[in-house]
Amino acid sequence: MEDRCFIISDDDNVLDFSTSSFSTLQHSALHSGAFNSELASSVAAGTVMMLLLIIMRGSIAFSLSVLIAGVSIYGLLFLLFRRFVIKEPHLQARFSRADRSVEIIRTRFFFKIRQRHAFDQIEAALLKEIAHSFTNPDGIDVVEKIALDHNTVMIGFGKPDHLYAAALRLADQREIVLFSSENREHADKIIEKINQFLEVKDAETD
Repeated sequence: MEDRCFIISDDDNVLDFSTSSFSTLQHSALHSGAFNSELASSVAAGTVMMLLLIIMRGSIAFSLSVLIAGVSIYGLLFLLFRRFVIKEPHLQARFSRADRSVEIIRTRFFFKIRQRHAFDQIEAALLKEIAHSFTNPDGIDVVEKIALDHNTVMIGFGKPDHLYAAALRLADQREIVLFSSENREHADKIIEKINQFLEVKDAETD
């Protein structure tokens, strides 16, 4: 089963799950979408280009061919930063019946955090509902008024977050969030697949 925000597949012995949507932290209403991997990659590529221009400013003369080469190098740097350096956080989970365990890997930039839990430690996959409300309503009102002054409607701006998370509950009552989304259907599908693989019935909802 593949969706734009997650991939899950299974056979008799292995269930693989991966996603870049697993944070349950509240996002900023005023900065939502402003700071992202694309912007960070663009800034990084632009910084490298500025350094190259400073280093080579006395050895090259401006021309159309130099401009084209500069744009091409900037584009290449942007793609390299976006693909290999400033990557979206990523979570992978592999459930193995052969090992009777799940390995969870969280990747951020160059760092990986690994966890392994035996099936005996897992009670079930369950649904968690998480609600966030914004603490700066005055700031939201100001932004909305400015947008209206410019004939722009910001649909959903300032609306409180309501997330549905798919989590593993361990025997010691710890919970590990594998996925979060505003779409409950996505979380329900993941929970159903995992519980079927773990042969768990009647998982609860928090």
